[in-house]
Amino acid sequence: MKIPRQAKLYECIIALYGLSVGIHSLLTGTLPSWHVTLFFVAAGIGFLQITVQLPSGAIYSPSLPIIMAALLMHGLPLAALILILGCMIIRYRKGERWSSILFSGGMVTASAQVALFIYETSRNLAWLGAEDVVAVIVATMAFDLANVALGVGQGALLRRVSAWKLYQQCLFRDRSVLVIPYHLLTLLTCLLYMDRGFLGLTTGLLCVLAIKMLLVFQTNLAETNEQARLDHLTGTYNYRFLSEWFATHASEMEKKRRALSVFFIDMDHLKEINDQHGHPQGDRAIMHLADILRHSIRSTDLLCRYGGDEFVIVCPDMDGKTAGDVSARIRSIAQDTPFQAGDQSFPLRFSLGIASYPEDNGKVNLDLIRQADQVMYREKHRSPS
Repeated sequence: MKIPRQAKLYECIIALYGLSVGIHSLLTGTLPSWHVTLFFVAAGIGFLQITVQLPSGAIYSPSLPIIMAALLMHGLPLAALILILGCMIIRYRKGERWSSILFSGGMVTASAQVALFIYETSRNLAWLGAEDVVAVIVATMAFDLANVALGVGQGALLRRVSAWKLYQQCLFRDRSVLVIPYHLLTLLTCLLYMDRGFLGLTTGLLCVLAIKMLLVFQTNLAETNEQARLDHLTGTYNYRFLSEWFATHASEMEKKRRALSVFFIDMDHLKEINDQHGHPQGDRAIMHLADILRHSIRSTDLLCRYGGDEFVIVCPDMDGKTAGDVSARIRSIAQDTPFQAGDQSFPLRFSLGIASYPEDNGKVNLDLIRQADQVMYREKHRSPS
């Protein structure tokens, strides 16, 4: 995959800043005794290796408590050593680019610097005698927010998507069940270490391991929910997703008067294909039409299998005139991409109808699909595709 220039520049800036901060702290600061350093480095790198891939693409591990305990009790040098080594080992083992590996080390070190500054500032404000508790909570949140923000910035540039939407998905939707208990366990681990030393730290870390199981469960649940919104044959969205999309976005689109076009496509001769070539070839024809439609639309458009040999395409921010141009492109691609059934090759025939908001309907709702269906029906009975 070709890496966008902006993404490369972003990675270089964060890597240069973060690694400079980390190296400077190691050269000018002091590490704790060798056995404390060895324990934290081994435990920190070990916890960083326990990773789960979230739906947003973010890599998450239950390492925050050990990192925050090292940072808040022993300073930035120890935390930087753990973070730089651990994150770079993870990325290297995954075979990532060197710029991404260095970016990872710089990102977490910069986040740790922010968290340490917030911690020291919070403690100096003396929050009614609970400065340790408040300072740990605020510092943990600062580290988490900074780390997610910097990582999402890289992901948004690489994937060319909205950074804000990706940030919301990574910070809230992906970890909605985890954020509060995870941060509370981090607080518990840090306070136990402050009060009981290694015994308290070990107790906290054993509790943290339970988070990993919860994270795996939530990730699997998110993947199951996503699969429930997909058509198993074509990989497109299904009617359930279509209904949810209209229920979620209708009011916003009407409020902002954003254009919307809906296509309704129905294959004309599926029964003939089934009768002459068999139902497996009929399934292949449906998949072939789905591929044609998928390659004819934008990445922001939504392709759904409505049922059988019927498809619906929802195109936000597209008026009726533009939709007409897209319709012509779909037909052109279908003509140039014949379907192969046995020793026969022929273009798939289909009928297509379009309904647009606000031209054809004053509301954004499922009636647009019915209107597009009616237009398609009239075309089907007026002339073959």
